Amino acid sequence: MKTSKRKRKYRHRKIILAVCIVAVCIGLLFGAYHLVMNGKWFGGDEGLISNTDPFVGEKYINILIVGIDNSEERNQMLTDVMMIAHYDLENNEVRILQIPRDTWTDANSFHKMNTIYGHTDEKNRIIGLANELADDLQLPIDYYVTITMDGFRRAIDAIGGVEVDVPFSFEFPKAGTGYWIYEGRQTLDGVHAEWFVRYRSGFVTGDVGRIQNMQRIFVSALADQLTKLDSGDLMNLVTSVFGEFTTNFTLNDLLSLASRAHGLDLSKVEMYMIPGEGYGPSYSYYTAHKEELALLLNAKFRTYTDPVPADELQIVEKANTTAYLDDNGNTIEDILSGEKPGSGSISYKEDESSSSSGKND
Repeated sequence: MKTSKRKRKYRHRKIILAVCIVAVCIGLLFGAYHLVMNGKWFGGDEGLISNTDPFVGEKYINILIVGIDNSEERNQMLTDVMMIAHYDLENNEVRILQIPRDTWTDANSFHKMNTIYGHTDEKNRIIGLANELADDLQLPIDYYVTITMDGFRRAIDAIGGVEVDVPFSFEFPKAGTGYWIYEGRQTLDGVHAEWFVRYRSGFVTGDVGRIQNMQRIFVSALADQLTKLDSGDLMNLVTSVFGEFTTNFTLNDLLSLASRAHGLDLSKVEMYMIPGEGYGPSYSYYTAHKEELALLLNAKFRTYTDPVPADELQIVEKANTTAYLDDNGNTIEDILSGEKPGSGSISYKEDESSSSSGKND
């Protein structure tokens, strides 16, 4: 693993589970665990809580995590944040696959992955998106979590904001003239946190730059912040997103995951983006590199299943002219310690020779 010259001493912190839309779901699991352990679960419906572990016998689960832009200025619901979290239950590790919103798809005439949700029958929106990704990646999706941008802002405000080391000053164009976030360590409230995770105009690579930089920095800062919250903060977090948050997890599922992941540490939460490159006019699309994607999925997301070759992936490859974005992994601990987001401080290629080990045990 590469070591950053800027690496600072960092006290080893542990979190409940880093599988959320820009890590908000970490707070839900973290909150569920602590509130139940302290007998403070809201509602008091003890019938919802079972002593049976729903994941007994399971080695892993895959969770689709989606952030939905439901703002009034848009005439459709777009999934501008999409991630798949692979939770290795046996080894207590999480790998997160970030999916650029402009990833090319042949699912509709818009050819962008973030349009599938809004152009599917209302009752089947998340199922339609999950099925498309499962087919494209040949990766089963077991559970889903969605949260709206309103819910995201409320959640950040509920925990008193998130302290972030902003890497450079920028003006957020959609907020209007003069709306700046300045370089340096500061606490971002819900509105400014939204600006931070959505900012992309200053990156040559657009949405890819946002994913690799702003989202990873924020996810890492939020994970660190959640280790410092008390029960009152956690209660505020959990209750703030109800009505803006949907999932097919049951309460018992969430509590079981929270308990299982109580020992998860930041060095065991890895983040990757689909290998690929910008494509089309002004690089307005993103196309996957199928060979590299197959290597990544086989090494990191098929922990206990057989490898799937690139030619069996259904995702479309429109171009493959540069390897610049292919090796882009980080752990959350790396980013908090000063590693450059997207720098490839961890590599799925290290696991190529052993990617089939431990399968079908």
